[in-house]
Amino acid sequence: MKAILLARVSSKEQEEGHSLVAQLDRLHAYCERKNLDIIQEFTLVESSTRGERPEFQKMIAYIKKQHEKVALVCDKVDRLQRSFREVPVLEQLHKSEKLVLHFVSENQILDSGANNSQIMAYQIFVMMAENYTNCISDNVKRSFEKKIKEGSILTFAPIGYLNVTIDGVNTVIIDPIRGPKVRMLFEKYATGTVSIHQLARYAVEIGLLSKKNTQISPQQIHFIIANPFYYGMMRIKGKLYQHSYKTLITKDMFDLCANIRTGRNTNVCKRKNPDMLLAGLVRCPLCGKAYSPYLAKNKYIFLHQPRDKNCVHHHLSAKPILKQINDVLQALHFKPEHKESILANLEKKKTEAIIKRDEYIARLYEDRTKLIAKKSRLTDLYLDRGIDREEYDKITNQISNEQQDLQLKIDGLDDRISAFYDNLIKCVKIADISHFLLKSSNFHKKQLILKLISSNFFIDDKNPVISIRYPFENMLQRGYRQDWGG
Repeated sequence: MKAILLARVSSKEQEEGHSLVAQLDRLHAYCERKNLDIIQEFTLVESSTRGERPEFQKMIAYIKKQHEKVALVCDKVDRLQRSFREVPVLEQLHKSEKLVLHFVSENQILDSGANNSQIMAYQIFVMMAENYTNCISDNVKRSFEKKIKEGSILTFAPIGYLNVTIDGVNTVIIDPIRGPKVRMLFEKYATGTVSIHQLARYAVEIGLLSKKNTQISPQQIHFIIANPFYYGMMRIKGKLYQHSYKTLITKDMFDLCANIRTGRNTNVCKRKNPDMLLAGLVRCPLCGKAYSPYLAKNKYIFLHQPRDKNCVHHHLSAKPILKQINDVLQALHFKPEHKESILANLEKKKTEAIIKRDEYIARLYEDRTKLIAKKSRLTDLYLDRGIDREEYDKITNQISNEQQDLQLKIDGLDDRISAFYDNLIKCVKIADISHFLLKSSNFHKKQLILKLISSNFFIDDKNPVISIRYPFENMLQRGYRQDWGG
């Protein structure tokens, strides 16, 4: 069988660290063992969770052009994907006998004849990869939240300030050249006698240049006048947080400028668009671009095709995909007795898992107590001159290493088991009422339900494809099963 190799790293730094070379070496050795004929190699330097993944799309297009089944060989599942959004495309390829997935390190092969256990294993690997990415994202968010609480800026300071490092600490100071000139802008605008365009000309007169030493545009002047950073607040995702740096102006001056700025636009008519349930959700599986829903005759919703010269799109009615959504949510509804039985079973499995975890923790503590006693006896033996110092140090170091390993295992145990089953229970409850919520909730709750249950909505050629998230996909595949979630 012909084979296509895929090696991926997320950043240029990883590429320079020879990660791609190491991956390709393992893939070549694997293909040699499996008698696979390599016809193409794809080395991707891109994130698997951000953007449209152009290199990944090129590889998919190449696979579709092949006239016979090919093997896509990757080192691990997370080298191919870290989320479920690529699942529909890959699933369509291997179900249509065009693709076999080989994951070398995980010893997994997935083709059109894969059984439920193999598919489940693959989904678990994808879920673990997605969970790893989410954990990193959570750590970054926590770090950002800590910095925000401390009043630290997360990006470059605006014009009028300088990002500097003092005694090894990153901080922000007032730019001695631009800072006073920025203050002059606010003072000039606060008089209420100049427009934004006139203020831009005034900036030229006083010699205020951007950080790149270019002339400041009226749009940049608008951003300066509307930026609360100058009076002591950082705007982050629409919210204001106090920063710890020196201010250029007072809040009173900022408010005066804000009143002047907004007072000139009181008569602007804002366009009102009807809420579209599928807005931003339906995408092309190849180029990743979104279809735009619009209302015709105040009654019918259509999907306007995205513009892309390299990809074929069609102008479609939203009715088929809305019907699929309705069918999926109806299928997720349980009979009352079935729902209670499933919830009771999940609670039982949660209790059993917690008991096993607690028993394991108890054994670890018992082992640690034994090591402490062993170390104490060894000390007594050394003091009684039963062993020499060299042997004492050697055995003591060995015991200390074992104690560290035990402590790491104890510290690594948290409440993830309980949280896992709690989340499954929540999923069952959400799935059971999702159909009713879609009919009765407001627009934003409806979109939240769809995003929670489905990872992606695709239009492949003219056919709608809905990718359902774990564990809702399992509910649909198994139907009512008392042992679901085990």
